[in-house]
Amino acid sequence: MMYAGCVLITPRTEFVKLWPAIDERHDVPCAVDFSDLDEKVDQVLSHWDDYAAIRRVNRARLLAARNPDCLADLLARIFRRCVERMG
Repeated sequence: MMYAGCVLITPRTEFVKLWPAIDERHDVPCAVDFSDLDEKVDQVLSHWDDYAAIRRVNRARLLAARNPDCLADLLARIFRRCVERMG
């Protein structure tokens, strides 16, 4: 969705590892149980133009994350960590 220029509304779940990382600079946080989702959607829709920069940055981040060199670096780091744990 971020790839398409949408504003991401997500619950605060820091225990979930995301790639690329997503935090308050990249999304609009909502309650873990989505109890304030209507409020957050209204906030985004009523201030849509204010989110233009975030939408552009998020799309650029996703495009960069799909770069083959970037993916290779990510997988290499994961494999190194696994090997280090085994040794």
